[in-house]
Amino acid sequence: FYHGAGASHAMELALAYASGVHVLREAQLRGVAIQSSDALLAFELAVGTDFFSSIAKLRSARLGWQRISDVLGLNGAMALHVSPSVLHQTTRGRWVNNLRNTAYCFAGAVGGADRITLPSHEFGMEEKGALGDRIARNTQLVLRLESGLDQVKDAAAGSYYLETLTDQTAKRAWDIFQTIEGQGGIL
Repeated sequence: FYHGAGASHAMELALAYASGVHVLREAQLRGVAIQSSDALLAFELAVGTDFFSSIAKLRSARLGWQRISDVLGLNGAMALHVSPSVLHQTTRGRWVNNLRNTAYCFAGAVGGADRITLPSHEFGMEEKGALGDRIARNTQLVLRLESGLDQVKDAAAGSYYLETLTDQTAKRAWDIFQTIEGQGGIL
């Protein structure tokens, strides 16, 4: 939602953190222990056409949530669901969406997503066929089975460019998150 509204990567992360903390606080106010409610949280982030910055954003998401988890005494696990940015889908050259979906799926896998959902290449069309859904599903399956990206703990580890971009994104997101929390939280 935040990405589709125009948030930068760092802003999207900060707002996601603030939303997660808000949900945990609300659960605690209703008598649910934070430690048992964090397992119910799932974060959905968007990936765009710049897959390097998308990979860095996903890696940064886990770093920031780990910091929050350390403070709140949580286990630090983050259920991360990735879907393509609706801002980057096209209705004119719909077959291009297949190429974009491949890049989105690759970024999600390398970034460490737990779940990736790809839309049909027939995005925004009134009549959608089963072929579009099948291609979207098979894109995920082929990338997983053929590349083995889901077998690697952190496929981007050791890349100077991605490590630096991850650290920069994480720092900006943390600064924005602290500002949001300093003003009373997401509400």
